[in-house]
Amino acid sequence: MIEIYKLKELNTLDLKQLTYVTPWWEKTVNRSLKKNKQWIEKFNLNPNDFIPFDKIGETNYSKLFAASNNYLNFFKPKLKQFVSDERLFKKFDQMITDYMTLNGFCWGIQTIIDYYLFLENNDIESKRLCAIKLGNQVINKKYQRFKNEVYKVIKEHDILDEIFSNEVHLDTQLFESKIIILTLAKFSTKLLKAKKIAKETHLQLTYLCYLQLGFNQAYNWIYSGLINQLY
Repeated sequence: MIEIYKLKELNTLDLKQLTYVTPWWEKTVNRSLKKNKQWIEKFNLNPNDFIPFDKIGETNYSKLFAASNNYLNFFKPKLKQFVSDERLFKKFDQMITDYMTLNGFCWGIQTIIDYYLFLENNDIESKRLCAIKLGNQVINKKYQRFKNEVYKVIKEHDILDEIFSNEVHLDTQLFESKIIILTLAKFSTKLLKAKKIAKETHLQLTYLCYLQLGFNQAYNWIYSGLINQLY
């Protein structure tokens, strides 16, 4: 599932759109970059081979996105090990969260670019509702893939249907999946304790939850900064 988070290559027209905003995210993204580079060092590798800068101010957003994708290429084979080994997963679960946070930030920036590109070619009644709609399209595409993967992992579809029925989708706010994720995690733990699922299944679901929650939280934080400026 991790492949759906790969970012596009930004072109000159994309980068131009960022001149319409004063970035409110630089310090937060810089902290995220530092955390991810520290993880690479733990594998005795040079983090500059994957993320060749320490701060956004030292580069441009095209290179930031490329670095995130480079890190993803490094990360994917490691994930296969983590998800198949409970000990490794517990040791590196924060690494998953830290990468998905950086990735969610980048996707938020990407959607800000897409919002301004959309404004250039379309007349809209409400800039705020337009931005929310674009944001939810991104979130929901990732979230639907997450749900599909959950249904493949857990066979108790009736209970999953009940959990997912509590989703709240509104035209006036970005979708937030935290409550659903926490409910799924508790449900999986109960199944594991009752010996109704194997540890491997529980670990797979936990991994999916980490991906979704890390992405959704970071994405909403960045993109809400744009929405809060609109009317």
